[in-house]
Amino acid sequence: MKASRSEILAAIGAWSAMLLSALFNLLNHNDYPLPTPEVGLVAAVLILIAVGAGLLHNLAPRLSFVFTAALVAIGFDLNGAGENLILALGVGTLVLAWFFDRAVLKIVTVAFATVALFQFGEGLLDRSPTQSAAPVAPGPDNLPPVVHIVFDAYLGTQGMAASPALSRLREETVAFYTSRGLRLYDGAYSRHSNTANSTPYALSFGKLPLATTSQRAQYIQPPRLEYFERLKRRGYTISSLHVDFIDYCTTQPIDNCRTVDGGGQRTWHQAAGRSKPRRAETVSNSRRCVPDQQ
Repeated sequence: MKASRSEILAAIGAWSAMLLSALFNLLNHNDYPLPTPEVGLVAAVLILIAVGAGLLHNLAPRLSFVFTAALVAIGFDLNGAGENLILALGVGTLVLAWFFDRAVLKIVTVAFATVALFQFGEGLLDRSPTQSAAPVAPGPDNLPPVVHIVFDAYLGTQGMAASPALSRLREETVAFYTSRGLRLYDGAYSRHSNTANSTPYALSFGKLPLATTSQRAQYIQPPRLEYFERLKRRGYTISSLHVDFIDYCTTQPIDNCRTVDGGGQRTWHQAAGRSKPRRAETVSNSRRCVPDQQ
């Protein structure tokens, strides 16, 4: 049995709504402006993908319910749902679509279209910049200043030393920081690759429990960390500039606490010299700011 034009258009609409909802959700999460040429380019590519998926959806009408279930599972995965929820919704949709495929597809289309419109509308609203804390009085004059820079998801100089091809890069990196009065900790590492776990783990000197935060977490408040506690006990006035999805400001003894966009895509958008196709490539290669780290 051949699918009708209305059925094909319905499937294309469902896939389009799902993919656009995921795109707008991603961009809003990373505070990336929506009305830009690169976002339009990515949206156009996603709609073309939706057209292809919609045609495949109706290529074998008897298997249409499988595509409907796949659409729901992929949509919730792209929008950041947990694995158990994705599995439950996928199986549940598969069963319902076996009996009521057209009705289920309409409901799914409305749901994803609502999310897409809501996210798009939210993305058009003005966002006020992060307010910096008021200046604080300096600590005792007899304390030497400490500037600690934590590089996350970077290859350390010790790792560079393991590859002859990186010897020159290692030399340049070491020279760059040491010439500016900084000390490199070659052996510093964390047992996590998820930022939400790795940085607090390192700042606790390895005392935090392992793997305490899901890679899909968008906001965490770590417990009191020994690194900040020691600085405060020695009389230091602590200032911190860190990613906004780890809330050190609430739980740590920090005097001047500032945050920056954790996803970094707003910074990429504003970077000078980036062409619109390159910006579109940045958007399309991104999943979510927090989940892309494990």
